[in-house]
Amino acid sequence: MSLYPTKFRKMSQTSAVILLFVSFFALNGSALGQSRSGNDGPLRYIFDLRAVDSDDAGQQTPRFVCGSNVRPMTDMGHFFSFYKPTSTQSVIDPKAMNAFAHRAWPTWVVMAKLLAAVNAGATSHANRQAAANCITQQLISWAKQDALLGNLDENDLLGRRQAVMISGWTAVGLANAYAFATQASPHSDGADRIISPWFQRLSDRLVSEFAPPAAPRPHQYQWLDDNNNVRDWAGASVGLLSVQLQDRTKFDWAMTILHNALDLAPDDGALPRELGRGRRASHYQNFAMQALSYLVALADANNVALSDLQEKRLEAIARFSAEAYQSPKLVEARTGYAQEDLKPEMVSWIDIILPHIRKRDEALAHELEEIARPLRPLSDTFVALPTTVFFNGTTDKGN
Repeated sequence: MSLYPTKFRKMSQTSAVILLFVSFFALNGSALGQSRSGNDGPLRYIFDLRAVDSDDAGQQTPRFVCGSNVRPMTDMGHFFSFYKPTSTQSVIDPKAMNAFAHRAWPTWVVMAKLLAAVNAGATSHANRQAAANCITQQLISWAKQDALLGNLDENDLLGRRQAVMISGWTAVGLANAYAFATQASPHSDGADRIISPWFQRLSDRLVSEFAPPAAPRPHQYQWLDDNNNVRDWAGASVGLLSVQLQDRTKFDWAMTILHNALDLAPDDGALPRELGRGRRASHYQNFAMQALSYLVALADANNVALSDLQEKRLEAIARFSAEAYQSPKLVEARTGYAQEDLKPEMVSWIDIILPHIRKRDEALAHELEEIARPLRPLSDTFVALPTTVFFNGTTDKGN
């Protein structure tokens, strides 16, 4: 059976999402608030560095150089959308995008730095210690400044959601990088005492942002409570941070996001909120699938089972997302909008989800493998994770 009653799926998405989360918060500390994982030990991360084969055995490996710390982004006030006010929210306003890029630039730079460190350390034992130290020092510098949390109240509802999600997306990369660092090298309690409270504040802010509103939002903002890729990413961020914090209440919150997303998904896997995004429908369909792949990997790592119906819907979302990447004309025919070209990293989720899919649907796993193989090595540069390295067991393109 599905985790949620059938009647929830007959409601509007906004009503269903709000009711489900009211249930979570009301019952926190009872059966729903307790961990649904089958693992009573420590929460486990989505990857295990011990399973990664480095490629430098007997070879001379270029030395990893960390460089200076990226300055922390602290001011999250007065954010805005970079889309023109169209019905699809898919037409980028160049002036707004330039301003947005200027504001968010430190997060993109720090993700590039962390990805370089993770990749260097994961693929070379010789560089592992230096990469781990680099990551830890970078995170300490941001934690000491309470990065990504300042002036959030200096936003309207849309700007606040944008600012909180910049924090959330960045936090996924921070968690990935710190998971690598703590697995690669014993870390000091001193680093944890600085970084963990910051991670706690970041996750608290995300949970608060997606709590049901005390009163109905103004009509133009009611979409903020819908089931969409942003909510999925919030779940992924809180879930990954919960492992670093060993916080089972936060972990359960993330699993509620996952179950909710699959319970409310259509049987054909075409996510309605994402398909409503005009020429960027394929982009956002795959963007949502990326977030779901992290949540599923987190569930698998901690023995959280999906219902048969949820498994079927997950497979449908994966299949449709892959089709949207491979055959944009199919999405164009369905939406009426020619689709923008997608970069290969938009299907980096394939490496993450394949271990799960292989256990249930060999045919779908084969289809996904055929898409990913010529694109490897894949990396999710958005959140600092070389996905092929950690989930496909190889650093060689085409393997």
